[in-house]
Amino acid sequence: MTAIKIFHFTALSCLTLYGALAARGLQGEARFYWMFVLVYVILWCGLTWDNLWCARLLVIPPLLGVLLTAPMVLYNFYAFLLVNPLYRDSPATIIVVAIVASWVTGPSLFVLAAYWKCRQQIFGRRPVP
Repeated sequence: MTAIKIFHFTALSCLTLYGALAARGLQGEARFYWMFVLVYVILWCGLTWDNLWCARLLVIPPLLGVLLTAPMVLYNFYAFLLVNPLYRDSPATIIVVAIVASWVTGPSLFVLAAYWKCRQQIFGRRPVP
């Protein structure tokens, strides 16, 4: 369970840094992003106090992170490898995709892998103390 706490802290830190770059203001969709981060922080605080329900609910933010960003990241890396016209005109576009991949998709995948390893302890019928 300690690994899950550490991975969540890392993912939350990466999401906060990514938000500082991409969603600086509170206009439009950025409000939803910061509300998402706020709920994530509240649930993570519950996890640090060993609340099992917070641990169960905390699988949702990284799952959303992977489901929302992985298709875009995979498609853009595929297009980059096939030398899509978008990347001929502006090859630095892959840097933006790499930032999303390393600050959102990657940490979220690590959290989900930690959950997979501890799935019986968190989602089993009788939790192990």
